[in-house]
Amino acid sequence: MNSEDAGRVAAAIAAYDGKGIDSLAPVAAGIAPSPAVLQALCDFVGSEDARVQSAASWLLRRYAGAGAILSQMQTEQALAVLTIASHWEARLHVLQMMGDLILPSKRVEQLWLALIEQSKDVNKFIRAWSYHGLAVIADQHPPYRGRALSLLAAAEGEEAASVRARIRRIRVTFKWAG
Repeated sequence: MNSEDAGRVAAAIAAYDGKGIDSLAPVAAGIAPSPAVLQALCDFVGSEDARVQSAASWLLRRYAGAGAILSQMQTEQALAVLTIASHWEARLHVLQMMGDLILPSKRVEQLWLALIEQSKDVNKFIRAWSYHGLAVIADQHPPYRGRALSLLAAAEGEEAASVRARIRRIRVTFKWAG
């Protein structure tokens, strides 16, 4: 990452007000997701500052959704947000980009257990996207499919409409879940 890109990424994250993406969208559109840029974002995601976590995870999600490939180490750094005390928006962004990641086999069980906990979160969007994450694990690691199907069936009775809608979407997206 050249110093100009580093400065722009750091400036955008520093300017993030925690409310809107107006300061982040131009950066995502104007800076290519080089491995160094992705690494810088993964480092920022690990920050203790909730605002920094949210901004970096949003940018990372945007890049991953556009086809950027994270290294195994970067993937593990991003997924760590789900196993440590992190801001809910950072967790949500990582949950939303899980389908764009190649989940490392050696971390799947730990991630599975973390997502089970996330599926009980007070935030209904975290709960909904946790089920998506569980489905992504089961899709990439078929031995988890039976457990995932049981969890999805139980979640269909969830009172939050957003969770029920995400379960319906999972059943359409993943053929094995339908």
